[in-house]
Amino acid sequence: MYPKSYSVTVLTREFNRKDIEGEEPLGVEFLYFDLPFFSKKDHYWKFIKIYYLFWQLFAVFYVLYVQVGRKLRYDIIHHVTYNNIDVCGFLWCLKGSGFIWGPVGGGQTPPKSLKMLYYRSWRKQKLRSFLKYLASYNPITLLAIKKSRFVMYANNETKDRFSHITHKSFNFLETGYTVQPDVNGKLFPLTPFRKLLWVGRLEERKGFILLMDVIDRLVSIGVDVHVDVVGTGEDLDLYKIWVRERGLSDNISLKGAVAFNEVHQCYLAASLFLFTSAQDTSGNVMLEALGHGVPVVALNHQGAAEIIDDKCGVLVNLADYEEVVNAYSDAILSIFKDPLRYESLSSGAVRRIKSLYTWESRQARFESFLAEAGL
Repeated sequence: MYPKSYSVTVLTREFNRKDIEGEEPLGVEFLYFDLPFFSKKDHYWKFIKIYYLFWQLFAVFYVLYVQVGRKLRYDIIHHVTYNNIDVCGFLWCLKGSGFIWGPVGGGQTPPKSLKMLYYRSWRKQKLRSFLKYLASYNPITLLAIKKSRFVMYANNETKDRFSHITHKSFNFLETGYTVQPDVNGKLFPLTPFRKLLWVGRLEERKGFILLMDVIDRLVSIGVDVHVDVVGTGEDLDLYKIWVRERGLSDNISLKGAVAFNEVHQCYLAASLFLFTSAQDTSGNVMLEALGHGVPVVALNHQGAAEIIDDKCGVLVNLADYEEVVNAYSDAILSIFKDPLRYESLSSGAVRRIKSLYTWESRQARFESFLAEAGL
């Protein structure tokens, strides 16, 4: 992401060493640091947020140790990840360096109209929403923002959390996507309703209940629809039971974990991609769909609202739950009833990726931020 004229050192967890050293060299130096006894804990460990809080505290001392030992000073310290407004870290404390924070997310909360998707934990989400409100006034977080040369926000909901203070900021998604040069869009499918795709982790916030209700409504009005669900998670077995009990086994296939090459084939075969998350910083699977020329139907909030526009998909406005279900299923129908619109959305999906979300375009935009900040 940084220009070649920069000498870049990356500090990450010891846990990541095996994945990084197995790849081709990136022209950067990697330093590995973990707290004792925790280097084998992955991102899904239930105490990982608490661990990251302590990791980032001790990371400050580790960076100081490196600087003193090497007799150097970093011109820029960029806190990339783990990046959440709840756990902002302390690297901004280091003097003599320009501090950059982001892309940061985590300010988004699920809308009340979708609370039924949280069949076990809506009270937990209400508590989480209150904690997000408190994070907006956390003095450590506010100091990190004030000390930064600029902050990059992954979505507007997170950015709006800090509208009460003045600081330089940009909206900037935390990832990019590499598009195959021969992908230009899809022709209108001859059997459109056998080609829907959903990809993600199977947990409450991803909105699988909404997916079932949308498919159920389409089936009830006589639409021949089938969606492949790719992904695993703690609720996979439960969702299999629900699909069977609702009589949707012929319309929803839960494929579980799928190899990378097979996921690529799923995108190639798909006519339409469904994104139903009630709470998501970005939703990188949408980039994968767009990169394969697959139009996206998603809810009009959070990361989806940053990625999707009317040239590559349909954003369904939030309302009462039943209205959302009806509007979502109507959006699917509207696309497949109009062949010219479908082909326009498909080619628009590829154009949007190539213009905004390739790694080259990401780097160019990031370099413009550096220049504007005088770094």
